[in-house]
Amino acid sequence: METDSSATPKRRRPALACEECRQRKIRCDRESPCAHCTRFKRVCKYSTSTRKETPRHDRTIDLSTSRSQSPPEAPSHNTVEVRAIAREPSHGFADTHEELSHPTPSIEALKNRIQQLEQKLSEALSLQTESRSHQLPTVASEPTAINGAFSKTRFFGNSQRSICERKFRHLFAMFFRLDAPENVEIHALLEQTKRLARTAKAQIILHQPVCSDLRELIPPRRVSDHLVQAYLRAMESVYRIVHIPSFLQAYELYWIDSAAAAPAFIIKILLIMAIGSVFCQDHTQDGLPISRAVVLQWVYTAQTWLSSPFEKSRLDIDTLQLQCLLLIARQINPVGSDLVWLVAGTLLRTAMHMGLHIDPRHIPDVSPFNAELRRRLWATVLEINLQTSTDAGGLPLISTNDYDCEPPMNIDDEQMESPTAQPTEMFTHSSLQIALLRSLPVRLQIARFTNDFRSGVSYDEALRLSAELTEIYRDNSTLFQAFNKGVSKPTPFHSRLFDLMTQRFLLALHDPFSIRANPFTSDAPDTAVDPDYTSLLLIGAAVYRDVTAQAICVIADESLDMLDKRQTSLTALAPSPAHEPQLLVFRAIMERCTAYSMDRVRAGETNIKGYLISSFLLAHIDARLKGEPVEAAVFRAFQEDLKRCVGLLEELVERAGSSSSVPVVEANVSFSPGENNDWLSNDDSMPDLGADMDINTWLTMQGMV
Repeated sequence: METDSSATPKRRRPALACEECRQRKIRCDRESPCAHCTRFKRVCKYSTSTRKETPRHDRTIDLSTSRSQSPPEAPSHNTVEVRAIAREPSHGFADTHEELSHPTPSIEALKNRIQQLEQKLSEALSLQTESRSHQLPTVASEPTAINGAFSKTRFFGNSQRSICERKFRHLFAMFFRLDAPENVEIHALLEQTKRLARTAKAQIILHQPVCSDLRELIPPRRVSDHLVQAYLRAMESVYRIVHIPSFLQAYELYWIDSAAAAPAFIIKILLIMAIGSVFCQDHTQDGLPISRAVVLQWVYTAQTWLSSPFEKSRLDIDTLQLQCLLLIARQINPVGSDLVWLVAGTLLRTAMHMGLHIDPRHIPDVSPFNAELRRRLWATVLEINLQTSTDAGGLPLISTNDYDCEPPMNIDDEQMESPTAQPTEMFTHSSLQIALLRSLPVRLQIARFTNDFRSGVSYDEALRLSAELTEIYRDNSTLFQAFNKGVSKPTPFHSRLFDLMTQRFLLALHDPFSIRANPFTSDAPDTAVDPDYTSLLLIGAAVYRDVTAQAICVIADESLDMLDKRQTSLTALAPSPAHEPQLLVFRAIMERCTAYSMDRVRAGETNIKGYLISSFLLAHIDARLKGEPVEAAVFRAFQEDLKRCVGLLEELVERAGSSSSVPVVEANVSFSPGENNDWLSNDDSMPDLGADMDINTWLTMQGMV
């Protein structure tokens, strides 16, 4: 019997903790669910055979402790400690069961108190959630939280040209006052210019279907040769797209047997001629200027052909070359140039889908010719993406961590079959592209820094990026000096276009901070005007138009600041101010830009806003320099400029109507002083400022280079 009694296991205490707390050996508050399981989202279960059903009324309930284990939304000011009313301890399970069946008034009071506390806690949580919901829209709607501006259906970052123009909106407020009698005539002239501009654009747009036989669009051999050579002379050295010897060989075969030419090659010829036509404005075709309608038809035909149902067979180098040529042709002519950034994203993804972002050394059995061609095309895709994103005020959507493709070799096209890199100081067909690639990483950073819509941009970071780009630019300038000592050298067009594509990032980087230039004493040096560069700035859009517009806004802002300082410092005993020579230099630059803005309208520009802004700022500065009433002088000059624009647009409509088969339909444009028609807003065809503005000289005067 003793053995049996000793072998019987000793009865253990009934387990009061839940299974989760028992397993982890931690203290359990014996609630259902307990605080530990609630906090860590565990399944709280009690053993039905061992759980004691008697509630514990002999302990203290501290809500502050349970609150620390509750979610963080619980308010911190509701610290309440409820102590249960002490009672005699029970002496058996039967007594306890009886007490539960007949609760005492003290237990009922405790339950009521707990229910009141739970209700107050729930109300406090709902109030806190409601207050947060009211705060969120307020933070999101703060105007200072966004860098950039919304215009109609688009958003522009700080590198877009319209951001520079907005700083002068307060000066144009005089034209929107309802009580000004001069505004009646100005608004009537504005309405007339809008109607004429829309009529001219309606005649330029082509409505006829694409020609069934692409060969019918090719002009005679003499004209085609002239346009092709113009493209190869000007743009191919900057944007390396085609292999020149291979293209010229196929071009000769086309004139021998045009029926054997592939449609893709005919489209390539049309796009190359469309780009080259910009540099042939002074030449004639059978005694007549090259028609802009014909050039636009080439571009529209290429766009339609590339937009046809996409097939895997078109995912090749030839199609990628056509996409690059089409984007450049749309920017230069221009055809929807403000939306080229959208298509550039497709170009970038196509190139990456073809693996151009991966260096050819990772590709087995790739020939040296194809490897070099892939590197050149990838560099062109990167440059197009960067330039178009800066034009649109958008992010470049790529960083240096997204590719490892190396720069192309410094060789001529004839050496691509068996490439041997030439010295860096020797100018080749790839030298300009390699020079642009040196500054590409920092220019990508500037584009992302400038167009980031978030607030809180750092001026120290802007100075760091500016110093880095300036250092690379100086190294490239030294390299260009070495190029000019060799047999083969870059043309003045290449040098100026290289400066434009590089220094525009300095302008976009510093303009938001309104940097004031240090005084200088020397006048801007005269530089020979390159005819190709002049034609590009007169006809082209995007970067070829916008950088000059941004520069003139910066110069006008600096001039007005000098005039403000002159007005505050000038006294009866003071002679002419110290900044007078700088003001005269700035005024001369603005006068040249105003004249070239008018030349753009004569060349076919239908949007006169660029000319109006430039001439308005010039009239404003002239009135303050002469001490005349500003508003009267500006009103008088503005009316004369509008009348001049009306005459030019009428000539443009007549010229377009005589060379187009599209019937003339005047567009209805209603405009009244009381309406919110902001002619300063961003339109589809944006203003342009002239070609004689030397950006390199201006940035040198500002101490930026």
